[in-house]
Amino acid sequence: LRGDFSRSIGTSESVLKEFLTLLPATLELGTAALLVALLVGIPAGVLAAVARGALVAPAPLGAALSGCSMPVFWWGLLLILLFSGTLGWTPVSGRLGVQFYFEPITGFLLIDALLVDEPGAFASALRHLILPALVLATYPLAVIARMTRSAMLEVLHDDYVRTARAKGLSENRTMW
Repeated sequence: LRGDFSRSIGTSESVLKEFLTLLPATLELGTAALLVALLVGIPAGVLAAVARGALVAPAPLGAALSGCSMPVFWWGLLLILLFSGTLGWTPVSGRLGVQFYFEPITGFLLIDALLVDEPGAFASALRHLILPALVLATYPLAVIARMTRSAMLEVLHDDYVRTARAKGLSENRTMW
């Protein structure tokens, strides 16, 4: 108990040094996943609340339930098979294409790819980030969609919404 995180068995380097080296990659992935979860989860929850009882309404809720119940590692393997193996849209692994190399400036690969003058490096870094961010966003996306739906259903029955409708405000404007 010296407070130095000791040394790595594999590399004999300080564990704290390795942790701090890889922390920007973790933060980048977590931020991208949270962004995906918010950008998809909120509209899915609103759609599920607004289209309640319609044919479209069960789709976002079914996807949210699948997101909560399916293990993330299994979901990741399925998405790799679909998007990388079958469709060839995303790379299977890594953070950057093998044709690109540059010294890290900030540790955040997307920012570093913008800072260096290598055409295509940013697009490659983004393509490598999409699939892991989507997999990591699955559970929070489902939670956000379900919470948004519940909150929206509650608000749709409040007095100020009924007043807005009674005064002639359009349904679209009322939802926004």
